Amino acid sequence: MPEQVIHQLDQLVGSRGRSKFVVEAVVARISHIRLQQVARKVAGSLRDTTISGWETGESTSAWVREQRREADEKLNRSS
Repeated sequence: MPEQVIHQLDQLVGSRGRSKFVVEAVVARISHIRLQQVARKVAGSLRDTTISGWETGESTSAWVREQRREADEKLNRSS
């Protein structure tokens, strides 16, 4: 690892926190790459499927917002 990167890392988390930070960063990056791979694999899989509420980009965005709102409401009720 370049010395400059180690120095910046130590400034942020200290030399004792270096390993934990690196492990967390690698795990996050692996998760991100796997998510990208899955997204590429399923991209277009619903192309020929009619889904109510997904007719346009705008309606799809509205559908997603509604799903998130409902999920937030459920979380707030259970808290």
